[in-house]
Amino acid sequence: LQKKLFKLSIPFLAKAKLTAGAGINSHSSTPMVDQNMMETVMGGADNLESGTLDPDELITFLKENKISSQGFHIQTGVQFKLLILDSFLFYRHVIADDVIPGAKGFGSLNLRLGMGF
Repeated sequence: LQKKLFKLSIPFLAKAKLTAGAGINSHSSTPMVDQNMMETVMGGADNLESGTLDPDELITFLKENKISSQGFHIQTGVQFKLLILDSFLFYRHVIADDVIPGAKGFGSLNLRLGMGF
């Protein structure tokens, strides 16, 4: 969901708007690499020194140990348009367990630039 909070416009020349919103997220990630994972994907502890990776074992391990979690996010952003140039700057804070070990969420800042007619 997104709501426009403020809008400013100079016809045919420029526009600006401030938005806020919230949404639902679904996350999937791979487990952190550890000794057990290395032994499994290398085909056993004896193969660690040879450095031979078993691609099928790696795929199987990642599928069986995939970390999935649900969460939500809140977001605020600003959009600026000047003639044919368009830019978006927004901050999103995600609240979800198990995406980052030991953290209950994370933030991201994005700047997007574009050109259109």
